[in-house]
Amino acid sequence: MIKRMEDRRSEIWVCCEKRQSRLTAASSELIGKARELADSLGYSAAAVIFEDMSGESAAQTAIGLGADIVYRFCHSRFFRTEEDLQAWAIADLMESGRPWACLFPAETHGRLTSALLAARLKTGLTADCTGLSVEDGWLLQTRPAFGGSLIADILCRHSLPQMASVQSGVFPRPEPDADRQGVIIDCALPAAGPSALKLIGCSAERKAEESLSEAKVVLAGGMGLGSVRGFRALKRAADRIGAVPAASRAAVGAGLAPYSWQVGLSGKTIRPELYIACGISGAVQHMAGVRGAARVIAVNLDKKAPVFDCADVGIIADCLVFLEKLETYFGARPQGRM
Repeated sequence: MIKRMEDRRSEIWVCCEKRQSRLTAASSELIGKARELADSLGYSAAAVIFEDMSGESAAQTAIGLGADIVYRFCHSRFFRTEEDLQAWAIADLMESGRPWACLFPAETHGRLTSALLAARLKTGLTADCTGLSVEDGWLLQTRPAFGGSLIADILCRHSLPQMASVQSGVFPRPEPDADRQGVIIDCALPAAGPSALKLIGCSAERKAEESLSEAKVVLAGGMGLGSVRGFRALKRAADRIGAVPAASRAAVGAGLAPYSWQVGLSGKTIRPELYIACGISGAVQHMAGVRGAARVIAVNLDKKAPVFDCADVGIIADCLVFLEKLETYFGARPQGRM
């Protein structure tokens, strides 16, 4: 049952992000998690959505994924790059009552908006969470610390809302229910001056990061590839088989691959249908980032590498030779895709 709208303390909000007029995978996953948390507490799950038009597609999608309430802001201009105005609007909405928790996708947009909102509300924010649960009536927020070498459990007991941003791929995406019913509340934008932020430009790395979050097949490399040349071979093979390239933290730290490729507790958490790990030792911090993968293939010369303990298929081979054969084999196929 939906609680009274003024009883915000019994609501869990998800501040959604859209891409090409559709909710991102991370936003959809968070709505599903909010639904789970709300059910355990007897609370309501709510989505906050910024629309550039009055259509109900994103709002109805959020309801189908598990939201009881959708707070919708509509405006003639697209809000994608106006994080400070969005934070202002959400804070203004909370003037009539703060929710129990407020969750954001841990992507570039969500990270900035959540930080601005937390500062304005003078409440805590746990960034880049890899787990959420309830402990003694509070939100237990789990995230990696000290470069992924430790896992920290955090409680914010002194102010509401309890705020967290969560990496994509941490939680499963809920199955939509087209018959679910919910309430859509159109919210007025507060009076505010022009945005203090200005979009200068977008780089290709942002696109790569988005693709990695939603990829069905990921081809990842570690220090076993040995050089930038090895990662160029990995990128060629990934393009050939229709996969998205990725890398371990060690490889990124060594300058062999860009940060947008990084997978693990200190990078992206992903849930592909197939994860191929080439030259990756299989450290706990890395494998935790791919624990949602349906299938894992590991390629390594070291037959004692820990990655083989997590793999469905293990191949003891030189990674560069493997990538060359992979590229050649799929290059000979008509479609060249897995």
